[in-house]
Amino acid sequence: SKFLRERFGQEKDLNFYFPSPEFSTDNGGMIALVGEEYLKRGFYSTFELDAISHLKLGENPYLKSDKM
Repeated sequence: SKFLRERFGQEKDLNFYFPSPEFSTDNGGMIALVGEEYLKRGFYSTFELDAISHLKLGENPYLKSDKM
C-alpha cells in the first residue's frame, strides 16, 4: 500500500524493495479465475466451514464433486 511504502521509506539504515504499483494489484481476479475453473470441472463447496489448523497444502475437505 502507499502508506507502507511511505512508512518504510522513512526508516533509516534499512533497504526495502517494493514492486511498482502496477505490479502490486489485488489478487481477487486470480482467485475468481481458479473458482471458475473449479466450477467448470464440477467442483463446488457447501460453504459449511469449520477451522482446521492441521491441513496440508493442497488438502480441502470442503471441496466436493459429483464426478467422484
